[in-house]
Amino acid sequence: MVRSLAALGLTLAMAVALDLAPALALAATCPPATAGQAPAWERELRALDGHVHHLSLLNLVNGLNLTRDQATQLRRLALQVEAVSEAPPALGAPLPGALEDVRRAYAEVGRTLAKNAAVTPEAERRVATARAAHVRFIRSTLLAKPGGPDTQCSHCHADPAANARGAAQPMALTPEVARQAELAHCVADYGWLGLVALTRVSPQVEALLTEAQKEVFCDFSCCLIPPHDMGDPVRAGQADSTAKELDLLRKARSCPPDLWPAARSDVLRHLGPIVELVNPGATAERKAAACKAVGDAMDAARALTDTQFEIEKTRLARAVKEAIQPPAPDSPHKAAFFLLVPGSARVYTEYLKRLDAQEGAAARRP
Repeated sequence: MVRSLAALGLTLAMAVALDLAPALALAATCPPATAGQAPAWERELRALDGHVHHLSLLNLVNGLNLTRDQATQLRRLALQVEAVSEAPPALGAPLPGALEDVRRAYAEVGRTLAKNAAVTPEAERRVATARAAHVRFIRSTLLAKPGGPDTQCSHCHADPAANARGAAQPMALTPEVARQAELAHCVADYGWLGLVALTRVSPQVEALLTEAQKEVFCDFSCCLIPPHDMGDPVRAGQADSTAKELDLLRKARSCPPDLWPAARSDVLRHLGPIVELVNPGATAERKAAACKAVGDAMDAARALTDTQFEIEKTRLARAVKEAIQPPAPDSPHKAAFFLLVPGSARVYTEYLKRLDAQEGAAARRP
């Protein structure tokens, strides 16, 4: 049961709510990008963040089943945005110490997804372990309170070697701090000028997508591993799948009454780290609320008859999912943000080569 719940952490929620009015106002006066001059710990944060966005993009490209024309047009738009954006991290550059194991695990699954091949259970476990180490690193950099009203990494992060409070209770995200943090993460990915370019081409991205493809972005957030139960024509990110949550509820229902108190406690004891996998900045209050909601859902599922459970299972599974991974905020630029992340032009180039190979193989068949 615990293993089933732990698998929920493989789908990650790093939802992006773009509020770009400040970008439009300040871009003209912003200093040039200085990512290369950043301290080592900040470059490491950015590098692993780049891997997460790269894997999310690969999941999207595979799951959306882009046509040749869509991929060609997205590559064109990506090149426009990349021309003025921050240079993406070099995904092949080694990282120090244990972070190199994280990078290698992400890179391995990236190579698999680039071929649109299935990710093995063993690779999933390696990614889960890597993500846990990644989260520990992020939490070790978090400050007790914002350092200032700006969009630099140092606003919320610090060198873990000098941050004695790292991995303790993260700062409380008030609405203003949360908005500033979301904007800072966007600036870290694109740079100010890149964000302005993104907003300008965003309507063109929307126009390229079908209605079914647009639906994916209603619930989409960063995703390292694609789901196993999403059917064509669209299978991307965590989408609207609640298969793991349903499995958890069914196992809760099947647990003998005399074993249930211990099993319930065991599940909830492991829930805090899973919430951190989804949201590295999760506070104790956030984790306690998730535990209560998941515990309530499991208790409710156990109290239902078989017929009642079939009627209520979708609602209860969604309650479990949203307790761990709240719905991603919507944004008019959400599709563009994920599809045009710096470095995406190369992904579309490789995707088009893959289409060429598939079409060539089909033409050679008797």
